[in-house]
Amino acid sequence: MYDPEQPWKRASVKDPDTWPSFDNAYEQYCCVESFKGGGLVLTRKDDLVAVNMDNCFDANGELTEKAARVVKELDTYTEVSPSGKGLRLIARGRLPEGRRRSGKLEMYDCDRFVTITGNVYGGEKTVENRTEELLAVHSRELGGGNGSAAPSPPPEPVSEPPRHEDEEVLEAMFKSKNGAKLQKLYDGDNSDYDDDKSRGDLALMGGLAFFTNYHPEQAERLFRASKRV
Repeated sequence: MYDPEQPWKRASVKDPDTWPSFDNAYEQYCCVESFKGGGLVLTRKDDLVAVNMDNCFDANGELTEKAARVVKELDTYTEVSPSGKGLRLIARGRLPEGRRRSGKLEMYDCDRFVTITGNVYGGEKTVENRTEELLAVHSRELGGGNGSAAPSPPPEPVSEPPRHEDEEVLEAMFKSKNGAKLQKLYDGDNSDYDDDKSRGDLALMGGLAFFTNYHPEQAERLFRASKRV
């Protein structure tokens, strides 16, 4: 997630000033080719809970027994994750104190950004209030809680080294389908974007985010090394 006003900077789940509105996010998604989708931030002020399940399809494309049980139990909005191999469920409720992840299942209700694909699984459903069901799933799958809903602790920051050197990232980006446009942007040329610097900044940052595998420090470093700043 990036700040639309400063696209070279990663947005923060704890700073609402860095979050775009829905209309802003949708506009950038429509006009910036490198952006692949949107998402939402879970906060203590709302009552949304995200349940993530990875690798929950078997070789025949059917849900595993564990995944099918969770989907049936929560009976709420469900979509296929960006990888195509998992599911994300969104429900209303709160989680108890305790673990947020065990194996291939995660549950979060605050201080978390979750992607939204819109690739609905199992038919159209609204986001339902499932507080009791969420508590039951949490107790069974994550091993605990005290049975009463409470805000979850913030996730621990994860710091991983870039997968590729800066030169390799730029080479791959410039050789991509949209490489010519991205090269011009990197050189400070906004002519493909109606000479709109803000749109150019967003487009380049979208490309850098994608080709750095969304590594914030490396994307920011490459953006600052361009002729745009």
